Amino acid sequence: MTSDPGPFLQSDRLPDLALAPRSPAGRDAKIRRAAARSVRHVRTFAATFDQVGQARRFLAQLIPDSDQATDAVTCLSEFATNACLHSASARPGGTFTVRVVTGNSGDLRIEVSDQGGPWNVTEHEDARPHGLAIVAALASGTGITGSQATGWTAWATFSCRRRSPGQ
Repeated sequence: MTSDPGPFLQSDRLPDLALAPRSPAGRDAKIRRAAARSVRHVRTFAATFDQVGQARRFLAQLIPDSDQATDAVTCLSEFATNACLHSASARPGGTFTVRVVTGNSGDLRIEVSDQGGPWNVTEHEDARPHGLAIVAALASGTGITGSQATGWTAWATFSCRRRSPGQ
């Protein structure tokens, strides 16, 4: 009898040394110490809409109650939904991967990686903000890396300072 791994396909918790940028020799030690104090959580989900909710819950359990926590969950939801709707992850058996990097200082980076496909930016005729424009308004930094062949990674950063008691 095998145990059911639940809705998640992969999970690990690793120090975030890989995300430390390269820098001149004088700054390497400082950057590596900061990276070592951060923790990276990774989970891969089936690219189905019920799993978008699971991804939101995964993030919510990792971050402190803060002014930016709701914004971070909203942005993750947008990224995960896009992976399910607009990428090769939408094919049968497709997945998306969520990475959450938390630091002792309260900094947060979320990433959602899909399985690639064309990147089509469409103009909307209405005046209301859409998906990635909402992410840009909520996050302190955001971007997209990757390619059609290797997959896209959408990311956003936040400064999640804990709320003071009574707020």
